Amino acid sequence: MIKSRTGMFACLAVGVLGLIGVFAAISSDAPRAMHAYLVAFVFWLSLAWGSLGWVQAFNAGRSRWVVLIRRAIEVNASTIPIFAALSLPIFFNLSSLYEWANNPFAGSGEHDLLNFRAFYLGKSFVMARAVLYFALTGALGTALYRWSRLQDARPGEMIYTVRQRFWSAAGLPVLAFCIAFAGIDWVMSLLPGWISTMFGFYLIAGAVVGSMGLFAIQSAWLQSTGLLPSAFPRRGRHNLGTLLFAFTVFWAYVGFAQWMLIWMGNLPEELNWMLLRTVGAWQPVAYFLLIGHFCIPFALLLPVPLKIRPVALAWIGGWVMLCCYVDVYWLVMPHLDAAPHPSWMDLTAFLGVGGVAAATWFFQASRGAAAPLGDQYIHESMQASHG
Repeated sequence: MIKSRTGMFACLAVGVLGLIGVFAAISSDAPRAMHAYLVAFVFWLSLAWGSLGWVQAFNAGRSRWVVLIRRAIEVNASTIPIFAALSLPIFFNLSSLYEWANNPFAGSGEHDLLNFRAFYLGKSFVMARAVLYFALTGALGTALYRWSRLQDARPGEMIYTVRQRFWSAAGLPVLAFCIAFAGIDWVMSLLPGWISTMFGFYLIAGAVVGSMGLFAIQSAWLQSTGLLPSAFPRRGRHNLGTLLFAFTVFWAYVGFAQWMLIWMGNLPEELNWMLLRTVGAWQPVAYFLLIGHFCIPFALLLPVPLKIRPVALAWIGGWVMLCCYVDVYWLVMPHLDAAPHPSWMDLTAFLGVGGVAAATWFFQASRGAAAPLGDQYIHESMQASHG
């Protein structure tokens, strides 16, 4: 069992102080504070949503190699409900973030399109959709973690395994739609009138690779603390590194596909968004993402030795998470600043949301064992050769 009252209260203290800083910043510069808060909120929520996607994929795919370390990512997914509360500052300050909150017909387009956009981006409808996103994904994350813990008390009980597999498979498309449409509502709508058919996929790719980076850190921590009932086999460590490598490539592919479609379409309403981020003051950030988010992890994860070393993989996972944060920053901040201007508000927002989320993680983790001991495949997961 992962019990750390010190860790939980330390994270909670950091989170509360960070949120106090956010509220103080809102009173002095609401647009800057809220853009910083949106970056932090989207980043941390993407890790929880991406973790839910991995839990669902592992369950639906009947993956046995990951069972020994699966509990950490199940706990990640169970933190989703806290983000419903953390979203309140955004919905209480919509006018500081979005043009459409002040002018429903903001942006260009035909008359019918403007009318539809005004309806779709109506404040009540946007908030209703947010409630739906959190209700669906929060229920899935909570249920999957609960069934996994119940199975600990009834080792080998197949009913919980069947439930996890069924609802994981059924919930994967639900999660994908929630991430994609939440990204449209909260990030893409920062520029009314801009349209990208790949934007939802881009956010899904970022959530998947960022959460796998977090999982790499957590798995290394679990292996070093002795909380696991057995050592994690070499093949399992290799699989973890291979997944991080594969979805680093997937993120780059989706990002290139979005850029290529905008370039080929050559439409002003699409080009403005991309030119703002790839020409001028924000261009170095775009190059950083190309090199740091793709080239460096790609090169480091090609050799097998780095994939199977937990500490090395954890460092790479941490770097990938940093790049994911910069990526979200690059998506949001150009709407406010013509050039990158990091501020103390970015730090307070990051620590505020992240601290509360981490405290929730420690609380949830304390409710069960560090590994799903009741899963009928856990012993197979401990073997050097497993499915």
